Amino acid sequence: MNRWQEFLYIIRRLNRRRADQDLDEEIRAHLDHEIQNNIEKGFSPEEARLKALRSFGSIALSKERSRSIWGARSIETLIQDLRF
Repeated sequence: MNRWQEFLYIIRRLNRRRADQDLDEEIRAHLDHEIQNNIEKGFSPEEARLKALRSFGSIALSKERSRSIWGARSIETLIQDLRF
């Protein structure tokens, strides 16, 4: 691997790590908001948390779907760039 390829690899890894952190924060914020809404509706904190998790669905599946969309967008962007 030449230096340019190494540089691109590092950039992709850093961007991916940051994107994963942003996704985690977004999911956490969504769940916190839903938990707070459930508590305001009269649920205990534990019941509110479980209800929010059930409502949200699989966190792992949501992350996987988001990552697959990122990959598709990257390909679309590359194609658009090449056309330009």
